[in-house]
Amino acid sequence: MSSLNVPLIDRDVAATPVEPGVIADKGTLATAFNAQKPFRYVVIDNFLKPQVAAFLSERFPRLDTMPKLFREPWARKGQMSDIEKYRPTLWPIVEALQGKETRDFLTAVTGVENLQPDPLLAGSGFHQYPSGGYQDLHVDPNFHPFDKSLHRRINLLIYLTPDWQDEWGGGFDIWDDADGKPGKFVGSIKPVYNRAVIFYSSGRSWHGVGKVTTPEGITRKALAVYYYTVGRPADEVYRDSSAIWHSHDTWWKKAVYPVVNAGIALLKPYAQYLRPLRGKVFDAAARLKDRGAVKGFLLAAILGGTLSQLSETFPIVA
Repeated sequence: MSSLNVPLIDRDVAATPVEPGVIADKGTLATAFNAQKPFRYVVIDNFLKPQVAAFLSERFPRLDTMPKLFREPWARKGQMSDIEKYRPTLWPIVEALQGKETRDFLTAVTGVENLQPDPLLAGSGFHQYPSGGYQDLHVDPNFHPFDKSLHRRINLLIYLTPDWQDEWGGGFDIWDDADGKPGKFVGSIKPVYNRAVIFYSSGRSWHGVGKVTTPEGITRKALAVYYYTVGRPADEVYRDSSAIWHSHDTWWKKAVYPVVNAGIALLKPYAQYLRPLRGKVFDAAARLKDRGAVKGFLLAAILGGTLSQLSETFPIVA
């Protein structure tokens, strides 16, 4: 379908993008949110007004136009955070999803009060996974990258690929927590068009994106919006990190990720100076892997992975 089939959206519709019936159902959604295990979340179908979902989907940026393309060991995806700059016609919708009406709705559903928006959309915005794309198991950053008084509390994900098929994979995978590490696989949420997932972000909310197997020309499209509070319960504070990664199925990732996680914590104060080295180190790792130099490959992968995650800090906006 051509984007010409979806005309420019009415300003009043853009300013109130969530389907009114969803807003009215906040009590039922709160019950569902609090009942979920291993961490609190709720799945909401038909989350946006139909014309809003269609407008976002039709004008979603092509993968090759996204400013950030991740080809790291733990993720293969595209990201566009500065939507106001690159897609100004879509910005009013995203801005409204950070507005008071939406935040009040999220507070009613999650119980987290005084939610703050992030105009920078640091790490959030448009996310796109091509065929073969994925995101390994992780918990999200504790703090906002630029304002350490802000703690990430609530994540909103909205899926925007029409007619998603089960065989395309790409589910939102959920794992339980075992003493600060991922335990067992619990289940997967399919990225159905105009479906939203709202979940509580903490050091125990282990999640990832399963491998995408879409036909040529189709990608997994999503809009991610994160919400913060000043402070959080003391027993939920965990270390400042770009993310904390784990793998259950690849031997070298099991070896590399713990070292990368430690390296991120150690080197994060120097992130802005180390970022330019990332590409060169990953190129070296690929050459070493091709030569069968296992030890050299692992060392380069550890260093490159650490630099990659540090690059999410200075700057994270794209």
